[in-house]
Amino acid sequence: MSMTTCMECGHEISNMAIICPNCGFPVALHSIQNKTRVRFSGDHIPGGIYSGQADLLIDGTAVGCVGGRDFDIMLTPGKHTLIFKPIEKVRESMEIMHIPEDARFLYVAFGLSPNGKQFCIKYVRQEG
Repeated sequence: MSMTTCMECGHEISNMAIICPNCGFPVALHSIQNKTRVRFSGDHIPGGIYSGQADLLIDGTAVGCVGGRDFDIMLTPGKHTLIFKPIEKVRESMEIMHIPEDARFLYVAFGLSPNGKQFCIKYVRQEG
């Protein structure tokens, strides 16, 4: 039996698990073929460019709140529209993100734009 990591709590679990025994996260729903694991992060960016929180919508669907904690989601390759809806008094912003066909994992760091008035993607790192 091989092991994997729960995308919700980070505990090591069996790759055969349907839900994480630690937190109850539905693991099997997120291991669909032909999808890329995308990690959104804002609080570990070098240079302290991150500030605040925003609700994140991807292709019109709310997926979570970015800020304070990294989180992972599974997305198909291709173009996706990201909308940041800030909780603070910062403008809503939209970004287009392209996921390459061969990407297995993307690390997406976000933060405030240079003028400090909206959220934006600062960099994307592809692994695998």
